[in-house]
Amino acid sequence: MCCYSCSSKWMCWCGFHVTTGSLIVAWIYFLAGILGFLSVLILAFHSFSIDYIFNWISAILLLCGSVPIIVGEMRGQRTSKMYRPFLITTAISLAITAIAGIVATVVLFTKTRAHVFGFYYLWAYMLPLIISIWLYSIVYRAYKFVQQNEEEKNGGQYGQNAKVMPMPI
Repeated sequence: MCCYSCSSKWMCWCGFHVTTGSLIVAWIYFLAGILGFLSVLILAFHSFSIDYIFNWISAILLLCGSVPIIVGEMRGQRTSKMYRPFLITTAISLAITAIAGIVATVVLFTKTRAHVFGFYYLWAYMLPLIISIWLYSIVYRAYKFVQQNEEEKNGGQYGQNAKVMPMPI
């Protein structure tokens, strides 16, 4: 599994390498995107709500981020570019989720009778957010690992294949 350096820095859950872990994370996000699409389709037949648009967007983001990793691993062409859509879409999603969770929790805690519901809401938002950040960190470390191996393969930043800027006269 490991290409060059296999230290604990490049290992994740249950002793898997971060590239294997990122593939597992991509499959989890892919299945979540498919389930999101199916749930919106089922619910759209009963009634329409503005929430369905946000569910469609989140399902599309899940699929757009996970498909390049899955396809790249299946083809055996692992590049750092295949991780970028996942990292970008997930970072945007995490930021929006964190802001929405904090705002909703603050609003609920300011109401006098909603403290119990606010506490539940805090955990219902924060626990999945923490898990998502952990999964994001696995894919980010896989991105850094592949990027480092690409640089080593190409001769490094200042190696023999590095592009050198011409000196100004």
